[in-house]
Amino acid sequence: MQTTINRIIPQKGSAKTIIQRLRAYIDPVDDTWSTKIRPANEMQIEELRQQLNLVERGLELPEAYVEFLHHAGECAGGLFSTFCAEMSISSLISDNEGICINNADDTKPYCFTFLKDYLGICYTMNLDNQNQKIFMEEDYAVSENFENLVFQSAITQYEKKYYPFYVYFSSSIHGLNTSEIGIKEIDLFDYADQIVKKYCLNKLWFSDSYCFFACSNEMSLMLNRSGGGVYGAICFNEKEMQREMEKVLLSKINTKIRKNYCS
Repeated sequence: MQTTINRIIPQKGSAKTIIQRLRAYIDPVDDTWSTKIRPANEMQIEELRQQLNLVERGLELPEAYVEFLHHAGECAGGLFSTFCAEMSISSLISDNEGICINNADDTKPYCFTFLKDYLGICYTMNLDNQNQKIFMEEDYAVSENFENLVFQSAITQYEKKYYPFYVYFSSSIHGLNTSEIGIKEIDLFDYADQIVKKYCLNKLWFSDSYCFFACSNEMSLMLNRSGGGVYGAICFNEKEMQREMEKVLLSKINTKIRKNYCS
């Protein structure tokens, strides 16, 4: 069984510190991540701006995205492996069609593809200052903005390393609607807020409409409802907490246990 590691909470800060804050969270459980990332250069970032015609459109790349490119634009060190994708600005630049801002959809007119998975599924970023959501295939919103997405990806991968026990679970929309408490997908996070209060968890700043994350030194709870249904993970220090969470959450929303681990 792994030794419990002192809990590091991902901190909120300026866009300029995004990599430092990521490292503060990741390094205690994976000190190799920072050695695997590779930066994009300023010439590549400027070429991306030009291909997107940002000046003519009165748009700009989000500051957090630009800062991330400066450190990990050519390789994010597997940070986006949850999406089966890797960052590569040079690949984006060479794929003119892939980085054109979407002009066909009036509801998302400023979206451009910034990430593709290994099967060619696109993840798009909205450059509208009032709406910088991240979409999968321009259909399903997965995060409120790029910075949230980065930290949500980090906790999905690394949170389990902070605790000796963890369980992955999922539930379909039908499962939620026919569950013991008859919860609807959109109401799930409201129910999770009650658990946060009951167990004195700290709901973190990158929780949004699509990903919910709260933690303490004893346990953490992650829920994701992007793309329909819900999946998530609970990490904990004491095995008894799993039985407690099965009683107050998992059994009530018809979840299926995907993986159950003792690290």
